[in-house]
Amino acid sequence: MASPEIIKLAEARVESFDHDATAVHAVAPVVDAIRRLSSLNNNFKLLDVGGGNGSFLDTMLKALPESTGTLVEMSKGMADKNETCDRKTIVCENFLEWAKATEKCSARYDVIFFNFVLHHFVGNNRSQSILLQKTAINAAQSILADGGLIVVYEIHYNGLFQDEIPSRLIHTLASSRILAPLTRRMGANTAGYGVCFHSERYWRSLYSRHGLRIVDDHLIEKGVFTGIRSRLLQILLNISSMTYKIHFLQSVNSP
Repeated sequence: MASPEIIKLAEARVESFDHDATAVHAVAPVVDAIRRLSSLNNNFKLLDVGGGNGSFLDTMLKALPESTGTLVEMSKGMADKNETCDRKTIVCENFLEWAKATEKCSARYDVIFFNFVLHHFVGNNRSQSILLQKTAINAAQSILADGGLIVVYEIHYNGLFQDEIPSRLIHTLASSRILAPLTRRMGANTAGYGVCFHSERYWRSLYSRHGLRIVDDHLIEKGVFTGIRSRLLQILLNISSMTYKIHFLQSVNSP
């Protein structure tokens, strides 16, 4: 069965993601982990899925000067913001379509990053969004080198009474076009389009079902709910905790 079409965020909205915050937060622990977990001597083929303006991949390439990197970004506006480099390839395409062609030509990558991006694989409803996320993970596995790593950095919304209640509520609110003016004023850049977060337990289960094991993880920070509005949202969305966390994944068949 063909995967659903990804709902593409309007270019004007994409501009709000033009920052290097994830590069600042994630590069040091990621570099440390891949050096420990990989048998290669810093000579990695890196792939950054939905890499935006390239700040994360650029910082990784500076930290690993013997490595090369490919960035796949669906937004032309963001792809055009990338700095050029002899060791960096910029691809402006839908990752799912690009990965199919890449698999056929037998190209393989040692480390594949989903850096704050899997929750943006959204379709016309939550079920389609989850299917797109699964398809993206399968696509990454199809072009992953033997013993390679898939690195997923996500925000985990963990429910108080049931793990996935916050993610369901957030998806409903963010995807509603009727509520879009309100959710945009509350800070949702994807208001009217949707976003598909999950609890950490859900992600762990999904990885396991797709033949991946978590070989390391790193907690970047815990979300803090301060102020009346923030606390009210926490209660209304049934959020027990919110964590910014990196999972390092390998195939269960890897040595």
